[in-house]
Amino acid sequence: MTPRLRARGVSRRFGALVAVDGVELDVMSGEVHAVIGPNGAGKSTLLGILAGEVRPDAGEIFLDGQRVTGLDTARRARLGMARSFQVTAIVQDLTALQNAMLAVIAAERGRIPGLGRPAMADPTLLAAAREALRAVGIEGAADVAAGSLAHGAQRQLELAMALVGRPRVLLLDEPTAGTGPDEGRAMIELLRRVKTTPGGGPSMVLVEHDLDAVFALADRITVMAQGRVIACGPPEAVRTDPLVRAAYLGDAHR
Repeated sequence: MTPRLRARGVSRRFGALVAVDGVELDVMSGEVHAVIGPNGAGKSTLLGILAGEVRPDAGEIFLDGQRVTGLDTARRARLGMARSFQVTAIVQDLTALQNAMLAVIAAERGRIPGLGRPAMADPTLLAAAREALRAVGIEGAADVAAGSLAHGAQRQLELAMALVGRPRVLLLDEPTAGTGPDEGRAMIELLRRVKTTPGGGPSMVLVEHDLDAVFALADRITVMAQGRVIACGPPEAVRTDPLVRAAYLGDAHR
């Protein structure tokens, strides 16, 4: 079976620093594949390479078997790749509904009927945006300024915006970052629902420091240290791997 997303021999240097060193990664259809490791392991740089934000010095990226290494983020998005960021990327002064509408417009690339009229009056656009908010559980906050939402709700809004284009691959950078315990649990449950979407949810690459979230969601885990992959496998195999325990997990997740 062809992986939904594949990285082959990916490397990236920043001066003398080798941030990513020959990384191999396969993400299968419908899989949640977590990438974990200590600070400075190269996880965020790898995510940037997968998204098209960082150009690798070596290696190739494939989406459903199609080489996308030289494509920018916009072209990868058109092929079905979406991402969230560690720092929430929403327009603070617009309402949650308006943010979702912008995402729908971007995803549909002008194919929405009736966009010659004022956008807020377009029923197709409004319906799609409201459905995006409903899918992540914040439809009641549609008219609230995004910057006034609680942090957890802002993360939900960002996820809604990433999902409106029905991506094949969703790249998630620390989705529980900055959330409290209740918000973090709500995000884990939301991602679990996305994973089990009827008809098949997107494949997900999850970069996350919260190991409870990782072990609750991941089908497979890749562990990085000093830019290299030191282990890859199902959660239980990774949890008990002596090299992983020595490099990262310690005794917290026996």
